Amino acid sequence: MVEKADPFNNKPRWEQWKKNLKVSTRYGNNLSKINHDLIIEYLLDMEAGYNVARRGKLSYIRLNTIRQRITWILENIDIPDIRTATRRQVLSFFNKIENGELTRRNGKKFRSVADYIKVFKAFWHWFQRRELEHDRTIKDITMDLDKSERNENEFVYFTIDELKTVINHCKFEYRTYLWLLFDSGIRSPTELMSLKVGDFHWMEDNKIYELDIKDGYAKTFGRKIKLVLSSQLLSEYLRGRKADEPFFQLDWWSFSRYLKRIFVKVLGDKSTKGGKSIKEVRPYDFRHSAACYWRTRYKNVNAYLYRFGWKEMRMVNYYTKFLGMQDTISQDDLLIDSEAKSKLELELERERKTRTLMEERLLAQETQMKNVSEKFEQMNSFMNRLVQNDPSLVNLLAQKAKAHNVTPEKL
Repeated sequence: MVEKADPFNNKPRWEQWKKNLKVSTRYGNNLSKINHDLIIEYLLDMEAGYNVARRGKLSYIRLNTIRQRITWILENIDIPDIRTATRRQVLSFFNKIENGELTRRNGKKFRSVADYIKVFKAFWHWFQRRELEHDRTIKDITMDLDKSERNENEFVYFTIDELKTVINHCKFEYRTYLWLLFDSGIRSPTELMSLKVGDFHWMEDNKIYELDIKDGYAKTFGRKIKLVLSSQLLSEYLRGRKADEPFFQLDWWSFSRYLKRIFVKVLGDKSTKGGKSIKEVRPYDFRHSAACYWRTRYKNVNAYLYRFGWKEMRMVNYYTKFLGMQDTISQDDLLIDSEAKSKLELELERERKTRTLMEERLLAQETQMKNVSEKFEQMNSFMNRLVQNDPSLVNLLAQKAKAHNVTPEKL
């Protein structure tokens, strides 16, 4: 069975919480018993998928994040019984977060108020469904809340040329990991740390690796992607290793700290186009930068979505806007020039042509078989008419067959 990596111990944390079934507050504020018990009931229903809008099993990291955020909200909203909350009270509370009147523990503003609004909306809609089971109708007090992002999330953005400069100063093992992160756009740490050596398949025709990100540890869906940029390093790094070995073999925190040091050492402490300082680079920023790099190189938007494991077009639109490209997508928008057409696109085009040729051959064979069948039917019909018009023809054919020693078995 494919096992998803759990570098932050989310599964043990969740299971420990379930064993205690106690909601711990983080700011020292009082949490009423009513709100405490509602949170527990809500979280258990979230895990089971009962009375919730989102179908399917949630990851442990998602469950722990929801637990922390809904606890913080009910701890700070200052309403002893959240069931009595009004639209005005809820709107006022989230406006305080937006305006900076309520801050994080370090005194800074929340980066994304929308994330907390989504959590509270999901909680309230669960409560509405719960009460409806008892024939009690509850009004939606979240209708005034806007869960869309007011400001785009900032991230560290670097180009492939900047990455090449940094990688030249890295050890071989780190160079391999950094190139793979940028080439594949894989999610880190979960998808990256779940990879096995056997998930890399050498494609002899193209002299590159194909990476198999399996459903079992993919956040959205499994996918197989061509590694155009990192295959040369990977061929050396994977040589002699067993298929069931973990691909990533470093301590995650040490790896993350190393990234910050090497990027600042080589590129200096500068602001990037993504809005953040280069000294704040994280492994996940490789996914952002990779999305920007591949955005201009994919002619097929569906293939671009597939590579990064996205289900929604909004991610394409996000990076389109970030790069200052056109909002509307046409066939020619995504290729700058002929040199920008990657090996991956050429392979996809080759596969498309192969499929088309095979379909044409199959159609030709079907047509040929149909013609042969029609010929046999015509011959059979002709012979039937001959026999009906001249019954002696049957005896004549039987005599001819006997003379030539033709038996039914030989036929």
